[in-house]
Amino acid sequence: FPVTKLYKWDFYRWNKFGQLFGWCHHVGTTTIFSGNQPFIDAYEASSNGDTIYLSGAQFSVPSLIDKKLVIIGAGIHPDSTTATTKTIVNGNLYLGPNADKSHIEGLYVNGIIQFAYNEQIDSVVIRRNYTSGISIDGTNSANYSDGVIIKENFVSDVISVQHCKNVKIKNIVTGK
Repeated sequence: FPVTKLYKWDFYRWNKFGQLFGWCHHVGTTTIFSGNQPFIDAYEASSNGDTIYLSGAQFSVPSLIDKKLVIIGAGIHPDSTTATTKTIVNGNLYLGPNADKSHIEGLYVNGIIQFAYNEQIDSVVIRRNYTSGISIDGTNSANYSDGVIIKENFVSDVISVQHCKNVKIKNIVTGK
């Protein structure tokens, strides 16, 4: 059902009963998704430029993020997720060629965040997430991803950045 305003308190209020919720904010209207796959449902209903909010819970991930989206979870740090729990996405987050200018923040990714191979995906921000790895692997052709910011993430394995330009990597914690 459409909601006109969404408050941070709603993350706690709705999730304290162990339910999964995803919100898709589109042109001034917010739609709430629940059920077995709210992240996938919110993604499928979204358009370029929308924001998807995910409550603290575990979510199945869409097979491909191929739109310009802002995806925000409840966070990953124990000091800030005591009331909400972490937003955990189970599986790899694959960004497709139309994901330019996307922003991914506050997710615990049970997998890696990976740009589509040999595709140019520009101006993506990956911030304050936990993930096994981040992979931006182009080829030596003209398909260089440009202007990517990887900031304040915990990466348990590896960050692989090949054949890219203007990639900013800052304040990363690595290790298991």
